[in-house]
Amino acid sequence: MEIVNFAHCLFDRPLVATIGFFDGVHLGHRYLLEFVKKYAQDHNMLSAIVTFSNNPSEILHPDSPAPIIMDMPTKISLFKEMNFDVCIIKNFTTGFSKITAQDFVHTIKLAYGVKALVMGYDHGFGSDRDKIDSARYTLLGRKESVRIVRGEPFFPDGMAISSSIIRRRIEGGYVTEAGRMLGRPYVLSGKVVSGNGIGGKDLGFPTANISLSSNFVIPLSGVYVVKVKVRGKIYDGMLNIGTNPTVSSSGKYSIEVNIFDFNEDIYGEEISVELVGFVRKEEKYKDKIALMHQIEQDKEQIQKMICSL
Repeated sequence: MEIVNFAHCLFDRPLVATIGFFDGVHLGHRYLLEFVKKYAQDHNMLSAIVTFSNNPSEILHPDSPAPIIMDMPTKISLFKEMNFDVCIIKNFTTGFSKITAQDFVHTIKLAYGVKALVMGYDHGFGSDRDKIDSARYTLLGRKESVRIVRGEPFFPDGMAISSSIIRRRIEGGYVTEAGRMLGRPYVLSGKVVSGNGIGGKDLGFPTANISLSSNFVIPLSGVYVVKVKVRGKIYDGMLNIGTNPTVSSSGKYSIEVNIFDFNEDIYGEEISVELVGFVRKEEKYKDKIALMHQIEQDKEQIQKMICSL
């Protein structure tokens, strides 16, 4: 896959493209992207994705931007796995947000040789998108000699899928359901940093405290069964998200994982955590002993859950 960061780049064949942030590259996205690839094959064109290096929500809603489901390197990796020919990466700016649909189609035709543009069944583009229906998109495309193609709806088992729905599921702790919509478990990644040392020193369950690498969606505070990738290897583990109210009154939020059968120093290293299932909400216990007994029960339950996967 050729990655294009330039304002202009023409290819030996015309492009059929689709545009979007594609946060999570969920099953609905993949359905649309496979349609684009099939269209390219049927019309002897190159398949292309136009996406953004930054989160458009940070520009459109700077006071309350939506957190992301997936970081850019992971997204690009998935596009490559899908064998797309071209990925055009743009920086989403205030200026870009003001481009009309007509001007956008005109620009990508001249700059990249796009001859067909595939839209999601409920998707629009351009600063004037609220005023444009499917017929008008078709018409403006015709004016630019670019075919506008509307993708088919996709409701697997009658289930609606969107990045917004997935974010809400994650925030509610429904990570298994979110994983089904994504087609893979939800992943948090970041660097291991120093914590308060309570997990290993006082409770007998050493944890790796994670400083997230991006503005990821944070799941509901609680305990989760996870798969942890460390130094290229996968380990089972249990993740705690929250303020640790039994042992701390600071109210400081932390994300920490106890990696099973692992006892190495990984401070400063990057790890990723797949959230496989939800175990329980965070609670305050009467003392550390009660908390330790609960963590032991959590680990037993998680090990049983892992065996049943």
